[in-house]
Amino acid sequence: MIANPFITPHEMAVQIATQLRERRLSYNLSQKSLAEHAGISLAVLKKFERTGKISLETLLKLALPLESLQQFGALFEKQDTIPFKP
Repeated sequence: MIANPFITPHEMAVQIATQLRERRLSYNLSQKSLAEHAGISLAVLKKFERTGKISLETLLKLALPLESLQQFGALFEKQDTIPFKP
């Protein structure tokens, strides 16, 4: 997927929700099954896939059974670039 430097936080949340849904389907998991494996409610998963809204902790719980949790560890790795200054 090509990174868009002008994507909004909401657009990114929807994109992540879409990617999670695609990963869930590639594992042949129903929403109910993934919710049970992650220890979250089915309603929360449905809302996330529909709207992109979810807490970080719940997102991490969903990432674990989909073998994606480790990717979050690289989210804010130190970079050799000049930091953003508002």
